[in-house]
Amino acid sequence: MHTRPVNRVPAKAPPAGHAAVGPARQRGMAVIAALLIVAAVTTIAAGLMYRQAAYVRSVQSGQTRVALQAALRGGLMLAERVLKEDGAADARTHFGGAWSAPIVDARLEQMRGSRPPAPMFTGQLQDEQGKINLRTLVWEGNLNVDRVGRVRRLCQLVGVPPEIADRIALRMLASQSASADEGGEPGEGQDAASGGARLPASSAPMPRSLDDLRNIEGMTDEVIARLRPHVTILPSATLINVNTASAEVLTAWFPQISEGLAKTLVGQRNSGQWFVNGPDFVNRLNLPDLAPNSIRVTVNSNWFTLAGAARLDRSVMLLHALMVRTETGTRVIWSREGA
Repeated sequence: MHTRPVNRVPAKAPPAGHAAVGPARQRGMAVIAALLIVAAVTTIAAGLMYRQAAYVRSVQSGQTRVALQAALRGGLMLAERVLKEDGAADARTHFGGAWSAPIVDARLEQMRGSRPPAPMFTGQLQDEQGKINLRTLVWEGNLNVDRVGRVRRLCQLVGVPPEIADRIALRMLASQSASADEGGEPGEGQDAASGGARLPASSAPMPRSLDDLRNIEGMTDEVIARLRPHVTILPSATLINVNTASAEVLTAWFPQISEGLAKTLVGQRNSGQWFVNGPDFVNRLNLPDLAPNSIRVTVNSNWFTLAGAARLDRSVMLLHALMVRTETGTRVIWSREGA
């Protein structure tokens, strides 16, 4: 049987290097996968480190805030002690007293567990009875128009539009009802010149400081800065301390005193000739027709504000507080903290 030969086609030889392509590609993919894993791990680690750093900063910020708040409380206690010692040393309140010296960089006691250094406190007490108390503009629910006129005079002296005084008076009237604490001076009855609408009940909260009057038209930061050294708001009626009152306050509040005479009195007083009592003040006016008790003033103060700041590293926290000094001690009426 004849068979036909089968033609076999010889297989083509693989190209040079073909046999190495598969393993090389696998190695390349493995390298890429490893790099991706490293990148992912690095990203996760970076995120963890960032969150840890943020947590550490948050903890440190909280510790700093607690330390600053403690420093402010320490500053208040220090101011209370200063006022107590000043009152024991001299019954009069004047700029020669210990209260008027600034508290400069008082380093408070290190708190247990806090990181050094301890926070430092700086502050300044200010006598509020040397100023016109806006509380006295209202008497038994009525405006005292005579006193409003005196505040208008003060505004003119310090470069503030006098109509601001009218707006302030209406704001004070809105915050006091007929049954509220009387706005007259201690032991003083209603003036014959008083008048205005009586409010059955307060229609606005009682402001604690000039900063609470910013919603009044025209009460800009500049106006408040001009009025602050001469005007205050206290919880109760007060007499003006002539040992700390400015010449502008003396001129505006007492019609018997001219601007020139007020400046002369303040100059003599601040040179160390502090007033002994009310009659001493009247005698120095050198007005023969003026009776010794015709002007009601005081030479000592019970009300003070403390403006201070606590500092730790680059962090600062501010404090503003109203304090009252009585025969039994000194206490804080209100305080405000802020950055």
